[in-house]
Amino acid sequence: MERVRTEDFIRAVKGTIANSGVAKRDTIHSISIDSRTVREGEVFFALRGERFDGHDFIPEAISNETSMVVAKREWWDQKGSTSIYDLCVIIVEDTLKALGDFARYYRGLFDLKVVGITGANGKTTAKDMTASVLSEKFRVRKSIGNYNNLFGLPLSILQISKSDQVGIFEMGMSRPGEVARLTEIGHPDIGVILNVGPVHLEFMQSVQKVAEAKFEMLQNLPEGALALLNGDDSYCLDMITRWKGKAMTFGAAATCDFRALEVHSNSSGYPSFTFNDLVELKLSVLGDYNIHNALVASAVGTLLGLTPEEIKRGVEKFAGTPMRMQKVSVGGLTILDDSYNANPTSMRNALELLSQMKTKGKKVAVLGDMLELGERTKVYHQEIGHLAAKSGLDILVTVGELGGEIAASAAGADLRVESFSRREEVVDFLRGELSPGDILLVKASRAIGLEEVVDKVKSRFEKKRD
Repeated sequence: MERVRTEDFIRAVKGTIANSGVAKRDTIHSISIDSRTVREGEVFFALRGERFDGHDFIPEAISNETSMVVAKREWWDQKGSTSIYDLCVIIVEDTLKALGDFARYYRGLFDLKVVGITGANGKTTAKDMTASVLSEKFRVRKSIGNYNNLFGLPLSILQISKSDQVGIFEMGMSRPGEVARLTEIGHPDIGVILNVGPVHLEFMQSVQKVAEAKFEMLQNLPEGALALLNGDDSYCLDMITRWKGKAMTFGAAATCDFRALEVHSNSSGYPSFTFNDLVELKLSVLGDYNIHNALVASAVGTLLGLTPEEIKRGVEKFAGTPMRMQKVSVGGLTILDDSYNANPTSMRNALELLSQMKTKGKKVAVLGDMLELGERTKVYHQEIGHLAAKSGLDILVTVGELGGEIAASAAGADLRVESFSRREEVVDFLRGELSPGDILLVKASRAIGLEEVVDKVKSRFEKKRD
């Protein structure tokens, strides 16, 4: 983060100094929302989450030598004003909004192109692949990991430096209104909607409402911005008819502005295609569904002036993002680590990829619960079970209560089905079943923690190799 005058910071967060008698620094240079890791001289934002309240940890932040605290007016009136603080306390009505307001102000200090990416599936991969392409020509700043929510996006934006030429930021959501706010904060020049699908239905109720939440990006793009949407997605096409701004599309359809032609996949699952009759792109990530991510990267590259050769280099050197269909080969075993998250669409994509891959050994899938799917939760898991039964698997292993629904729906098919309640049981089972030459797919929602299964299987085969 570049230095910002303290007076400008206070104005940006719409705050006031609660204890005006103390000295304050002339500038600020860094922000923290974690009292455990805040460093000397950083400004600590006391954020309130579902399971914590940062105001409870203000004393810890002070002991770690934070230079300034941003807190809710309500907290100051009830507790803060009764204590003695020898550092500056800025009070605001809402600390999360204040963080976003400052990030929006900070983003406006720089003359760089910003790309915002939202969608039901593939945001992180699309962001990372686009960064790989644009890095062929520009100095690129991208979201930290999957920092894509109301906490994470501001922190990512605050990493922008004067030398950056392009910013690429994910914009996720779990509730209505969040994409609108993230678009307002990020102020993108290009707004990308990858797709719409059944995600966060516990809060969104229907896929149509998910589409409305994604449409918030278009409704909040700044004047003159370009919308880039999936021309193979019916929800995205509907958005274009309702939006009056400038829009372009990517996809396989003949009507798309940026097209994938002559699509192929080899026996190992790596796709290739010709981009707009300009250049052949051979992806280094698995799955035909990644073609849309590559199209986004190629389209954004084209819009920002990259040559076909630069786009080709950027796409083909991108080798994937950890835990997102990451191919790991160890001791003759191939692991498809897709353990970061899962929803019905991405689960289908993973099973279809596995069914297409060639191997002399067994095909084994470990599938766990898909969370936040609302009233149709069981139905979605049952549908995955039916699909798994037709995917050419030799062994299906499920974990968790909802994973049991997958197992029950696959039972009776020509494959072995095992269901467990705990990750440790899955590891024990796999220990006696996996052999060199096998392919193992591991996928579930993030909270299920199946990366532990991946790590333990890898460890075992690494020891075998030694």
